Amino acid sequence: MAGSLSVKKVIWFLKIVLSFDDGIAILLGTAPVPASEEIYHAIRVPRNDCGVRIDGGRGICAAEVIIMAIEPFEEIVDGLGGWARIHALTQSFRAENPRMWEKLVPIVSLIQPGGKIRDGLGGMSAMLSQRFGGVGEKTLRRWKKEIIRALAIHLLTWAYTDGFSLNYYPPKKLN
Repeated sequence: MAGSLSVKKVIWFLKIVLSFDDGIAILLGTAPVPASEEIYHAIRVPRNDCGVRIDGGRGICAAEVIIMAIEPFEEIVDGLGGWARIHALTQSFRAENPRMWEKLVPIVSLIQPGGKIRDGLGGMSAMLSQRFGGVGEKTLRRWKKEIIRALAIHLLTWAYTDGFSLNYYPPKKLN
């Protein structure tokens, strides 16, 4: 299954997990893995009528929709070796890349779409900008994207269980 994974899919997975308030703790294994319904609400998949229903009433239909919606998420978890493997690999990433980790934790914890503080002075972005030596909001967003990508590559690199692919080098994009 790991062979069908891509950096793009793992980045999508990480963004979903990090959208939870305790996303960092979930990746490290210090907080419980979110329930299927919580994952479903984080994914926000529009409800399409697939024309097939399981007998049992309306509640079964909702359960079916949730299961179908989170299936790609669960496939990524399985492809990476399960939650225990994800926890171990995230901990190794933190140990091997402490400077990146020190940037990632406050950025994903404090900066959310829509903002948590609307004080007219820049909110959390301004606060983190000062903490990191006056960098701009674009730099904070770029760091977040780059570090999540690095974590995704780390997870992919070491998730292979066949023993043959110890390094993963994504194709380079030309501008």
